[in-house]
Amino acid sequence: MIGIKSIFRCVRMNTVYHTSAESQARGRTKGPAVTIDGTSVLYDDGYGRPFLDSAGRTQVPFRLTMESFGCAVYWNNETRTAVAEKDGTRVEVPIGAPYLLVNGKRMEMDTTAQIVDTRTYLPIRPVMEAFGAYVTWDNANRLVVIKTGSSLLRVHFLRFKSFPFTWANSRDTCRC
Repeated sequence: MIGIKSIFRCVRMNTVYHTSAESQARGRTKGPAVTIDGTSVLYDDGYGRPFLDSAGRTQVPFRLTMESFGCAVYWNNETRTAVAEKDGTRVEVPIGAPYLLVNGKRMEMDTTAQIVDTRTYLPIRPVMEAFGAYVTWDNANRLVVIKTGSSLLRVHFLRFKSFPFTWANSRDTCRC
């Protein structure tokens, strides 16, 4: 009779570790994580998990990611296009095409949207940037960081010639 330890050893020795997009999407390998304005998007096997495609771009599950961002989402089966809308911006991402449409205007991408295991995956950076978000990659933590609206710190530099002016919310006068 074969013991449990023998079976476990046999299974462990015959396990193949996959690194393909499909296995990453299924969650067999730890893919990148995503935060939107500091809140983690919680992916699971039901919605799919982010993965890096062959171009090294992060692909994310369409519906969960875009709904977490506050978009209304649609699928056009006739054209095989994922559609997301928010605040008057409409982004259409055709599967397998190296472009997306932002309010009807074509924007080129260096990768394509994909369908993996019946789930639609979008390249996160160009899609989020189409909505005006700022997207960065934290390589040490394998994390896509998305910032929008009030979470963005915008610095504006103004050049003044020598003349007195008053700072907003201040009674001090500066001579520059």
